[in-house]
Amino acid sequence: MMIVYGHRWYGRVHGHGGEHAQTQFAHIYYVPLIPMSSFWVTSGSRGFYTRMSARSVIATYLRWWGLVAAVATFAISPDLTGALIAAPLVAAVALAWSWRSIRGAHAIRQSDADRVVFGSHCPPELLTTEMRQGLRSQLDERWAKLGGGRSPEDVVSFGARSPEEGLFAYGLLRLAAVEHRDPAAAAGADKLLAGIEREHAEGSPYRGIAFAPVGADEEPREPAKPADAPTEWNDRTLCNFGACVGVIGPDGACKTCGKRPGVDVEAPRAPAAPKKWWMAPVSQGQRIALVAAVAWSVGLTWAGAGALLPAIHADSAFLASHSHTSRYVEVTCDQLELAGTFTDGTKAYACVTSNKLLPVVGAVDSTDSGTKLVGQLNEYSGDYQWPRELIANPDATAGYLRAHGRGLRILTQLAGIGGLAGALATLGVLGLVIVRRRRAKRGA
Repeated sequence: MMIVYGHRWYGRVHGHGGEHAQTQFAHIYYVPLIPMSSFWVTSGSRGFYTRMSARSVIATYLRWWGLVAAVATFAISPDLTGALIAAPLVAAVALAWSWRSIRGAHAIRQSDADRVVFGSHCPPELLTTEMRQGLRSQLDERWAKLGGGRSPEDVVSFGARSPEEGLFAYGLLRLAAVEHRDPAAAAGADKLLAGIEREHAEGSPYRGIAFAPVGADEEPREPAKPADAPTEWNDRTLCNFGACVGVIGPDGACKTCGKRPGVDVEAPRAPAAPKKWWMAPVSQGQRIALVAAVAWSVGLTWAGAGALLPAIHADSAFLASHSHTSRYVEVTCDQLELAGTFTDGTKAYACVTSNKLLPVVGAVDSTDSGTKLVGQLNEYSGDYQWPRELIANPDATAGYLRAHGRGLRILTQLAGIGGLAGALATLGVLGLVIVRRRRAKRGA
């Protein structure tokens, strides 16, 4: 027998401008099993290896195994519990397929800016440490000639004097946000990105850009420095009138435009501190997702909470008085035998316990005397048409037992745990947001 195995590329994500990320998996019969390495494709088969892309790996597993897991879950538990577990899996598969290409105006603009500054659409998060260090060295070298002594933060505060300056300041801040996990740098990069005007035209996608990305032979022209520039840039006071970035002289007037801070224009202000995540406005989509999460958590809790409690050891008196239970019951059959088959192929068994006859459907692995069955009691008016003679029999129990196997019981218990955890997490996040917002309002 021939076994087909080897390595193949799967999990295309971040697609834009003819580039994308993918991951090489070890496979058997072309089914991806173990991720080996990630690769950024620039064109055709050309590109470069990157850090392992978690999104590409997750997308591969969901695209290949998500629907299989959903179908298997519903096959094991073809009821509300199975549906509640399978539905998020199907949604996750759809989400994984949407990752093939980047979406949204901000993400597309960011990817295009990365292409101009870094030389590819690859997000800096995927680049290796050595790659980011190399990019930073090149950007620092060009910034020393381009920035005229200013820092990227100064560009955020006072505006860019040229498109090149704005883009390279964006690149430095974007790298800093990734390398140091600096939210202030990320906010500064986003602010600069918002000022870049897209233009759908041949050639460069940015109006006014006429330079090559990092690594090209052409070097940017060094901007002219003011003749009266002080030794330390931090000693200067800059004008903030419109696009003017002149220097305030000893008389309090700008040497470039003649305006006076506080009279003709407000004094330069420090950039606003980035908002915390709990202060961010809640979009309509987030509200819908929150309601869906709450409903899903409540449904899972309701479907699986009964399985988290200990099983009830049901005797004949309990079986005679209870026709339905959400909790599991355990019944010891003194005698157990096959009684018949329903039209859909489901087998029905007769369990004699003490002086009561208990009808049983579901997972029955043995008909030996003394067999213990675990499941939930259901009313006779449920999914099966039981004989009237059985229902009218005074020795019959008040309901029938749907026996569950160990796998189904564990799945139901996991559903209950997941529902409770989801409900607690949702309530915890809501409580944190409400408390933090109230504190912020009181502090303001």
